[in-house]
Amino acid sequence: MMENYLNNKSFFVLISKWKKHIIAIIFIAAIVSYAATYLITPKFKSEAILYPVNLPTFSTESNTEQMQQIIESMDIREKIFLTFDLAAHYEIDTAEKYWFTTLNKEFESNVSVSKTQFDAVQIEVFDKDPQIASNMIDSIIQYYNETVRRMHRQKHEEVVVLKKEMLDKVTREIDSLEAIKKEHQVQFGIFDYGTQSKEVTKRYVKLLSEGRGGSQPANEIHTIIDNLSKKGIENDKVSSLLWSARNIYNNTKVEYENEVIEVQKEITYAQFVTKPFPADKKSSPIRMIYVLFSCIATLVAAIIFITFIESKKTAN
Repeated sequence: MMENYLNNKSFFVLISKWKKHIIAIIFIAAIVSYAATYLITPKFKSEAILYPVNLPTFSTESNTEQMQQIIESMDIREKIFLTFDLAAHYEIDTAEKYWFTTLNKEFESNVSVSKTQFDAVQIEVFDKDPQIASNMIDSIIQYYNETVRRMHRQKHEEVVVLKKEMLDKVTREIDSLEAIKKEHQVQFGIFDYGTQSKEVTKRYVKLLSEGRGGSQPANEIHTIIDNLSKKGIENDKVSSLLWSARNIYNNTKVEYENEVIEVQKEITYAQFVTKPFPADKKSSPIRMIYVLFSCIATLVAAIIFITFIESKKTAN
């Protein structure tokens, strides 16, 4: 019946007939909706735009995506909950069964973290207190820096432990090899197998050429030659191992010290493009938008209602 009525009756004629009623209803709706906005708690927006810097690689994601994931982590969220006592601030009754779920939903409706088209991260916080909105962003970034620093340190602390164990092991090896070298020097008079072998051989050949093969110096040289034959190759091998161990120790020590520096670093991992500040003007509610949507909704409802009434009259 309503469709038939609309098909047979001009829509504009219908509006013209009821225009005074429609105008009056829309006027009343505008006044009521405008007044109702004063019952809504105004909210102030604070925002920050920042780029990730000095961020170590934790995954295949981009640095911006990693930053966003860390900022949105539950670890940081819970710290914000505690720092600002958000359950009380949002007037949530913690005695209720699902109060934590309610708190999370309220937080998500007031805090947003997104990636900009220029690969920066934008943080927006809405709150009834402009100072709290600004402070929340400061705290989010502070906890972000602390979280990344902790992750960075954990990663390098593991390497520090491994490098320290390597240093201790190589140090023990060097001490053992040096003890063997000292034994060769004290008991067998061997300092450098290659050099000593050449020099002793020259001296022995010279004594033999001089006909002094059975002399005291020749006997001493013969003893040295015997010692070199017994421990010379071993001493040469120990010298080679000692050189290699010292080289490993020096390289490992440099790596160890670099890892210690990484652990002790106190740097930030965010570069501000826009810093947060307490807003001096509310962001919501925007009264004219509320009034506009209210008037549109009232107009649509009025037209439907009027059409229904007219179709009933036609039916009768």
